[in-house]
Amino acid sequence: LEDHIARVKLLQPDGTPFPWEDLPVSHTWRGEEVHNVEMTIERVNGIRVPLVVNTAPLRDAEGNVISAVVAFDDITERKQAETFRSMGQDILLILSEDKNQKEAIKRVLDIIKSATGVDAVGIRLQDEDDFPYFYQEGFPEDFLLKENSLLARTKDGGICRDECGDICLECTCGLVVTSKTDPSSPLFTKGGSSWTNDSFPFLQVPVEDDPRTNPRNECIHQGFASVALIPIRAKGRVVGLLQLNDRRKGRFTLEGIEALEKIAENIGESMLRKQAEEALKESETKYRELVQNANSVIIRWRCDGTLVFFNEYAQSLFGYGADGIIGRDVRILVPETESTGGDLTELIQNIVAHPANYMNNVNENVCRDGHRVWLAWTNKPIFDEHGRVAEILAVGVDITERKKAEEALQASEEQLRSLADSIPNLAWWANGDGYITWYNQRWYEYTGTTPEQMEGWGWQSVHDPVELPKVMERWQGSIATGEPLDMTFPLRGADGVFRLFLTRVLPLKDSAG
Repeated sequence: LEDHIARVKLLQPDGTPFPWEDLPVSHTWRGEEVHNVEMTIERVNGIRVPLVVNTAPLRDAEGNVISAVVAFDDITERKQAETFRSMGQDILLILSEDKNQKEAIKRVLDIIKSATGVDAVGIRLQDEDDFPYFYQEGFPEDFLLKENSLLARTKDGGICRDECGDICLECTCGLVVTSKTDPSSPLFTKGGSSWTNDSFPFLQVPVEDDPRTNPRNECIHQGFASVALIPIRAKGRVVGLLQLNDRRKGRFTLEGIEALEKIAENIGESMLRKQAEEALKESETKYRELVQNANSVIIRWRCDGTLVFFNEYAQSLFGYGADGIIGRDVRILVPETESTGGDLTELIQNIVAHPANYMNNVNENVCRDGHRVWLAWTNKPIFDEHGRVAEILAVGVDITERKKAEEALQASEEQLRSLADSIPNLAWWANGDGYITWYNQRWYEYTGTTPEQMEGWGWQSVHDPVELPKVMERWQGSIATGEPLDMTFPLRGADGVFRLFLTRVLPLKDSAG
């Protein structure tokens, strides 16, 4: 028995040698039964086979152990399934981490290479029309120089295309990434992978029987007997290829290849997600730069008023640094009462409760040093998954100077009105189209009319019907030419009597005339 055992290596599950006295058969010779002990046999060719051993002693009539029954169960497939399951969990964990894509793939390949024990692993990813290696471990440099590109080339170096105009990709890798595998062939799986445990016979396949485009056979020339090519898919589209090569024969099983297909699918979906995340980060960076450099106040606050974003323009205008304002209540920027008397005590609550009514609003705000500014706000509600307002995104434009100009203009107009109302003459003014918008108080006193009666073209009612056509002709001519109007015509007073008035109209022109 010892001579037989000496021909192979008997290893414990952790890979260390099994001591002779601890071998299941040794226990059996001592009269003990042994059940479900795991061990590994390493053959002369270096291949290790995991086993489960059960032994029982056979005794003579006197109870002496005269022989033993030993049963070995090959648990290679079970162990491989456990390995792939554990490997898949580790890979999912790596892919879920916030790592850059190349670092994540490097770690994934490290795990695959370690778990499978193959000599070389690599991942090809689509780059325009080609599928070069994105990362690899274990492939010789001369192999990579020849195999990095899958593009089929013409004699003059151009790219080959098929009758449909599609790019031609060479060798078995080309078949896998273009989904042109034949699931009825033992070389391929239903999942679109290609695998073999002995690649050398492919050198003898006649060209007319070879399904590959321009087979290079470089894997075979490099001495790789076992080769597995697994498509990497994202949203049903092949975006890459996972490759495992080993110089020993018999390194793969169909179950193992199918497990690798699931892992490759996870890699593809993760890559798609990471690409989307990186694109989102890039977009967010550009958006943040745009927001920070915008010549407008941009703030965001929760429905309870807590500020969560305050751009640099807002910081400059209101006098708060980000650290001093983020987390504080937005009401710190809103006075209870505007300088014009407007009540703002419930403004924030109303914006949250009735966002549709406050898509645009103008109000006075207060800065850190106490001085006040007017802003025109555009408010956008941000809803949670339940449709409730979670935050308000507010963009404000400083209109303080415009507000001051409007107030100054209003004050000037009021002064002008007061002056016009104090003179004994009849006075009015009109728009550029002749529509009269205002009369002084003396007009209403003389004519006995109201603003509603006189609005627009209502003044015709106090003119003499006989003279009115002449008045209209002269008035419309003055409007058309922009020339002053001097004319005498009768107007009816509140007592019904017509009296003559000398009327002078002077146009007010803008900078364009």
